[in-house]
Amino acid sequence: MNPAMPPPPPPVSVLELSIECCNLKDKDILSKSDPMVSVYERRRGTSDQFNLIGETELIQNNLNPKFTTPIKVDFFFEELQELLFKVYDVDGDAKQNSDGTWKEKGNNLGEFTCLLSEIITAKGSMISGKLKKDGKDYQGTIQVTSEEMAEVRQEYVFHWKGEKLANRDGWFGKSDPFIVLSKKRELGTWTTVHKSETIKNNLNPVWAKFKISSRRLCQGDIYRPIRFDCNDADGDDKFDSIGYIETNTNELLNPNMVLRLKHPKGKDKGVGTIQHISPPAVIDKPSFTAFIAGGMEISVSVAIDFTASNGPPSQANSLHHRSNQPGQLNQYEQAIWAVGSILAPYDSDQNFAVYGYGAALPPNNIVSHCFNLNGNATNPLVTGVHGIMGAYQQALVSVNLSGPTLFQPVIDQAAAVTVAMNNDGRQKYTILLIITDGAIMDMHQTLDSIVKASRLPMSIVIVGVGSADFTSMDVLDGDGHLLKSPLSRIEAARDIVQFVEMRKYQGPGAGPRLARDTLAEIPDQVVDYFMSVGVKPNPPRQ
Repeated sequence: MNPAMPPPPPPVSVLELSIECCNLKDKDILSKSDPMVSVYERRRGTSDQFNLIGETELIQNNLNPKFTTPIKVDFFFEELQELLFKVYDVDGDAKQNSDGTWKEKGNNLGEFTCLLSEIITAKGSMISGKLKKDGKDYQGTIQVTSEEMAEVRQEYVFHWKGEKLANRDGWFGKSDPFIVLSKKRELGTWTTVHKSETIKNNLNPVWAKFKISSRRLCQGDIYRPIRFDCNDADGDDKFDSIGYIETNTNELLNPNMVLRLKHPKGKDKGVGTIQHISPPAVIDKPSFTAFIAGGMEISVSVAIDFTASNGPPSQANSLHHRSNQPGQLNQYEQAIWAVGSILAPYDSDQNFAVYGYGAALPPNNIVSHCFNLNGNATNPLVTGVHGIMGAYQQALVSVNLSGPTLFQPVIDQAAAVTVAMNNDGRQKYTILLIITDGAIMDMHQTLDSIVKASRLPMSIVIVGVGSADFTSMDVLDGDGHLLKSPLSRIEAARDIVQFVEMRKYQGPGAGPRLARDTLAEIPDQVVDYFMSVGVKPNPPRQ
């Protein structure tokens, strides 16, 4: 699968930014400055430039403005989102564009930059700082506070039936109908958000009840266009259209909804209707952002493959080979940097547990399938992403590559630490990043450990590096079904694993795309865990 092809995941939530400034520079001679703020965003891997996302109103004659116009911004956990706030003194004769933005901004009163994640994780979801101009401190400060829009936290439960659907299978059968929901994106394209099961030989089908989040269905906008397609399955992913209609979430939530499908060729001919079996339900679901604002801590652990199949680090074709060229990272370093830089802002103490597996350790050359990468036998912690890189680089010259490739020991170790961390009553969640160059030799034991870990506040991200055949690893990623332990026959409580292959992410923006696809499921996994144990977000920290 080409990683550039799938549509980007929906935002975790939609935030409103409120802005205040204090002690601004007075640029006017006979009065005080007339400030406004332009807000720009740059999403790493999506754009190399800052793009304007909104502007506040203009406040006249005020050096301490409290702006009332909020700036709306989509929050993507799996991306680095940089924000740039530019404060201007707008001249009295300045003109506005048709969208309300200013054609002429006037005098520059200073700038402020930060990450959106820094605002979200700060106490009170509020960050402040000195304004800068030309890279130097300037007069005045700015304060930015984020608040989540409540509509995006909701989930909807739908249960639909079709009535008198058109038959697309001729005289000798009946249609095999399934439904597809797609939402319209800003550029006019459609993104599939739900596909039902297929009901065989039935023109009056009843599909299974399903649940979908507001952010996935419509990104919190109940009037965003939704396309409803009803198709006849023909096998091998082929189908004939029975009918379609364009609607929106507001109409889908109407308990008396009757969708009259349109003929796919535009004919004035009835092709059936879609109706509710039971009234739709709206569930207020806690959001990932609410857990973060309430002080939930994310703990990051990393496990790195030191098996011999990687090749001797001294050889140029080794997956562990380190180039002398500045900025030239091997695939392990690329994965560490891409994923670690996203997760780091959410780990309050910046202490990461880092392990290696599959190496023979000095002095006795005994193979270990889980060892502390920093060389400290009692404490695996390092500080920051640079600490992970340093421990990895040091291990390359102090251990011998060996094998085989086993995941169970590192998963069990991370699970044990997760249990110990959560004994103090605080809300904590562990993300374990495993980087490997090949298929594992302990599949049954690994599945058993994953099933056990699914009942803990823990997710596992696996990145495959190199050119090995990773087909057998797909079984660990439970997308669409829950894993079952082949040892205990117990089913996982939830899906906690995401597996991706590094080689599918090449060229400009490869690192951000890798991070996006490996981490996009984390927010839902976090919320699903805490909901399953009846834990609600703490009140926002002040």
